[in-house]
This record gives sequence, structure tokens and C-alpha cells, in this order.
Amino acid sequence: MMLWRGRTAHRIEGAGLVLSSIGVLFILGHGDWRALLELRFRPSDLLLIAGMFVWAYYTIRLTERHGHLSLTAFIFLCAALGLVLASPLLVFEIWTKGLPSVGARDTLGILYLGTLPTLVAMMLFGQGVASVGAVQAGVFTHLVPVFTAIFAALFLGEKLHAYHAVGFVLIAGGAILCCLRPDPMLSSRPAARAPTAR
Repeated sequence: MMLWRGRTAHRIEGAGLVLSSIGVLFILGHGDWRALLELRFRPSDLLLIAGMFVWAYYTIRLTERHGHLSLTAFIFLCAALGLVLASPLLVFEIWTKGLPSVGARDTLGILYLGTLPTLVAMMLFGQGVASVGAVQAGVFTHLVPVFTAIFAALFLGEKLHAYHAVGFVLIAGGAILCCLRPDPMLSSRPAARAPTAR
């Protein structure tokens, strides 16, 4: 937001972003900061990081879309653009590996991913950005590793550890601090411009 609009973060807001980011890194390093120095990134990891920047840009653009363009239409256009950009990769994979075999279970999984975690989630996120602004809504994406760990424990039999709890508290605390702004809609407002002479 600072780079795109020249908006300076409020002290409480900045503290919340730092605190929640520390929580994410704490979970990522399994509670050991030295483990972060030993991280090795694969090409797929770098692609995911690039996707984070795309999502940040998308979040900002949600607040700058034209009034005549509804949220549904905006999401549809973004999905169509994403389909166009991903099509070459799809064609390459089919060319090198052939068509995948898709069964009934795979079809249900695709339908689920396309509706709840994608379409419904994006609609709700768009409503959140419209209500509280890009900064406050965006910080809640830090809760992704929290829910990832919880769902992994519930459905995959993974174990939760003490570092998960510490990370959860830091992320939740940071999100709460970001929501303490007296004027939440300020997160969506562009920097004020000096009046021009007529």
C-alpha cells in the first residue's frame, strides 16, 4: 500500500503487520529462528511467492475498481485473465504428460475447489476489502498457516506443537492491532492530492 499509493502505515497498524508476520515466520521455522536461515527455495516456492505479490496487487485493485464494475464482474474478469495466462502451462503439461485420468472423486474435488475455497472465498474477501479496506482485510491472509495447521491436524492426522500455539497468538494479536484503527476505511483511501488552481 505504501509503494502503490504513497500511504504511510499508522504505528499501531505497522506493529500489527510486523507481529503477525513474525507469527507466520515462527510457524514456518517450527519455532527455531535458525531454521529460517537454512530454508531452500525450489522453483515452485518462488512461483508461490510471486503469487503472493499478485494477490497483494489484486487486493489493492479491489478498492480501485470502477463503480460501474460489480464485484462479481471484476472477479470474473480476473479469473478469465488467469485462465489465459495459465493456458500455455496447461497445454505444455498435456503435451508432455498427456491427458490426466479424472474419476468421480477427482471431479468432486475440482468442483469443491472451484466453488468454496475459490469463488465463495473470493466473494467474501472482496466484501471484506470493501468494508474495512485492503490493509486490514489483507492482514487476515496471515491466518492461512493457522487454518492449514488446524485442518492438517483434523483431517490428515498431523500433530500440533507448542510453536503452532505461539504463532497463532502472534498472528491473531497482529490482526487485532490492525483492526484498532479509528477509521478503518482509511486503508482504502488514496493519498490526498493538493488542490489545483482553476
